Amino acid sequence: MRIIFVACSFLVFTACSNYSIFTKLDSPNTERISLYTGKKLVLTLEENINSPKFYKTLTEEQKNKIISSLDEYIQQEKKSTTVDSLAMATRSAMVAIDILINTDSLIYEMIYNMANPAFVYLVEPSASLSTVFCSFTSVFNKSIQKDKSIIKPIALCFYNLYKITEYYDLAANSSKYGGYSGGDLQKFIVSAIVSGILSGTAQAAGISDTELKNLSSEIAQIYVQIQQNVEQDELILQEMINELEKRLGVSGKEIAFAYKNQLFLKANILEEIALFAGFYNLAEESVKMLKKWGSDEKTLSN
Repeated sequence: MRIIFVACSFLVFTACSNYSIFTKLDSPNTERISLYTGKKLVLTLEENINSPKFYKTLTEEQKNKIISSLDEYIQQEKKSTTVDSLAMATRSAMVAIDILINTDSLIYEMIYNMANPAFVYLVEPSASLSTVFCSFTSVFNKSIQKDKSIIKPIALCFYNLYKITEYYDLAANSSKYGGYSGGDLQKFIVSAIVSGILSGTAQAAGISDTELKNLSSEIAQIYVQIQQNVEQDELILQEMINELEKRLGVSGKEIAFAYKNQLFLKANILEEIALFAGFYNLAEESVKMLKKWGSDEKTLSN
């Protein structure tokens, strides 16, 4: 029965990769779409959200333009307290998440090509923050072996995962207006744990949002350097914190504390999303584990 439960959960949580039987027929005008703003942009993106061809056609410039327009619209709608405005802010955040995932091959593989759903890694008897971080970032290791100049894509991956958690945070503030699924739990758990090293370090070092991309590059360089020299992959996260301490002049304990604080906060967001997605029973143990790691002094202690 346990095997059947996990298998069924996997189908729910991995949210099978997007596919349309009309892939060869649809031909989205991504340049025109990138010029849209506001509600028209959100509605058009929702129409194309399951089209692999849309993401393949979308250029980096067009993607950045769309994300920027969505961010502006979100800020505009957040100022209003009406149900419709909050709903549109949430919907804008959700389409932004899908764009970031489907246009970043590392994130896509990290979320959709796991051997097990994310929550399974968290509830294993031997699970620790370090082992789970290692499992989720194993996609980096494969890329490093193939391409030694992988630092830039890894840096972008860390930053985009951070952006994804921020969008979910925003959506959770008006979560009763969001149309969540089990797949959102998978996306959020992975994004929160991996990007926690970025947001936690930024918090500990007092680094502003405008400098996060630079910090992400620094973290990517450190990851690649350590991954190529560490004897056990499970030690990567702790070694990253040690190296960040040397480079930034910030106590490793402060970085670890801030990272854990981020996890505790994300556990509350996960709980909100799970409740409104109707999957709280499946997510409950993951929520507890994130809170435990976030509050336990032994987590990430040398």
